[in-house]
Amino acid sequence: MMSRRHGRAFTLIELLVVIAIIAILIGLLLPAVQKVREAAARMKCQNNLKQMALACHNYGFGAWPVVCPVQPSGMMLTNGAYLSTPPATGETVGGWTIQLLEYHEQGNYLNGLKAATTSAQVVTARTTMSFTPIPIYQCPSDSSSSAVWTNTSTGETHRLMSYAAVTGNDEWAEANPAGTVRTARNARNGMFPKMSWQPTGVRRPRVTMVGATDGLSNTVAIGEKPVARGFESRSIWTGIESAILAVPSRNEIDFPTCTKPSYYRDDKPDNVCSQSHHWSLHTGGANWGIADGSVRFIRYSVPQNLLPDMASRDGGEVVTPD
Repeated sequence: MMSRRHGRAFTLIELLVVIAIIAILIGLLLPAVQKVREAAARMKCQNNLKQMALACHNYGFGAWPVVCPVQPSGMMLTNGAYLSTPPATGETVGGWTIQLLEYHEQGNYLNGLKAATTSAQVVTARTTMSFTPIPIYQCPSDSSSSAVWTNTSTGETHRLMSYAAVTGNDEWAEANPAGTVRTARNARNGMFPKMSWQPTGVRRPRVTMVGATDGLSNTVAIGEKPVARGFESRSIWTGIESAILAVPSRNEIDFPTCTKPSYYRDDKPDNVCSQSHHWSLHTGGANWGIADGSVRFIRYSVPQNLLPDMASRDGGEVVTPD
């Protein structure tokens, strides 16, 4: 007689138990994977700020880079204007984000501008550059920063950024071109001071590291500011006004409906008012580039006066080491 051996198959209940165990393991593993991914993104963001802060130290004009283009005469061009007359340099065509390109090994993006021999060529080269993504200006946690924004009025396309320079804490009111006295995009006592409405006659501010009498380690220079959906024009990396912010912001021109002053706090990308203050998509706080070249993660829970005190370079505020 021949014997037969029958293989035992899984029952439906056993199969369901195995699937349930696998689902539980995936559920336990997924948060850990997300935490590791966010930790890597936060570290990359810190490295971006580190490179920007060190590039400011290496800047070769005897002073800190400025938020607006500067004419050869030393006069600043404000409110989005830039000098299209050749020869073009990082200083004549843009603010700090363009001026720093050569100091964090991205100077090749200026080649087209430097080669331009006519105003039309300068404009074309700058437009092309604005469509070029600069990874150092994009935080991995801010997925919108890698998107392309198109100006529907002009058809021009632009790349975006996740950071904003600190103009100071003394944002003040002045008359704009329409004659209305409002607090605008201006603060004078930070590492990146700005005067808004004077189209001529404003000389380049000579901000030096020696001039930061509060101490470079006690002065914030660059902070995170993710792209706001539907308000992408405020985050163009080649933009002038999109790359500056007072701490706290009292800007009535761009944020008339937002609560002012606008302090450092958590927010959401679909909130227009998220553009009126520094914040991040990291949990619990944001990374800040300090004027001494270091980077700190500052939590939202710090005293409200801490960052305003650190926003000025020479106000004499006392900042505790922790």
